[in-house]
Amino acid sequence: NTFTTLVNTPKGEYKVVSNTPVIYTPGVDPEDPRKTPTGENPTPDDNLIQPKKDVIDPTTGKSINGQSVLPNSELNYVLTQNFDQYKGIEASKDSILKSNLYIEDYLDEALDGKSMKVQSIKAANGDDVSQLLEMYHVLSQDALDEKLQAIVKESGISPVG
Repeated sequence: NTFTTLVNTPKGEYKVVSNTPVIYTPGVDPEDPRKTPTGENPTPDDNLIQPKKDVIDPTTGKSINGQSVLPNSELNYVLTQNFDQYKGIEASKDSILKSNLYIEDYLDEALDGKSMKVQSIKAANGDDVSQLLEMYHVLSQDALDEKLQAIVKESGISPVG
């Protein structure tokens, strides 16, 4: 990826050699970490991407993961994704929409997807970031448009519900 630029001037040739770019991919497995690259590491908080899910009782605000609940109980289903590995990276909204995906394939027997609604999408500092994302509520993989089908296929996941 290094390149040379030659500029001819009346006083002679001017030659510039570019720096060699270093490409970092976030989400390294802590069991198999990569060696620390030389130079400035743009992803100092690099970690394995591991989403977290919690079922929260709205009356107590406490997690009730794994507990039985009565049918038609109102619950808060909180999904947390840590994107700290992208800190400092500048990207356009189109790039973010093209390459970032959060799929929650909940068990159809456990949740009624038709009554679910997204209340907020927030950054760690509490800022609303919903304008940076497109939200799709899809009850069947067959209902995905071509763009989303391609993204899901490329990701290698197989949501089943």
